[in-house]
Amino acid sequence: MSQTQAPPIEKGAQVKVRRPGSGESGVWKVIGPVASSGPDDPAYDVTNLISGRQRVFRASRLIVLGAAKR
Repeated sequence: MSQTQAPPIEKGAQVKVRRPGSGESGVWKVIGPVASSGPDDPAYDVTNLISGRQRVFRASRLIVLGAAKR
């Protein structure tokens, strides 16, 4: 069975973190991709919608809740 690659996460999308650690729960908004991340598992800058805290997460840890608003 071949593995298909998930489409890239768009700027402005709302995401949750898979297996959240301390301070990683809640809904996050994608600011954009990290320039130095690889194509295998790209990283994204995200901001927590409640606290405003900013983090960087790999795409494999993110679950898309809602698409970016256009």
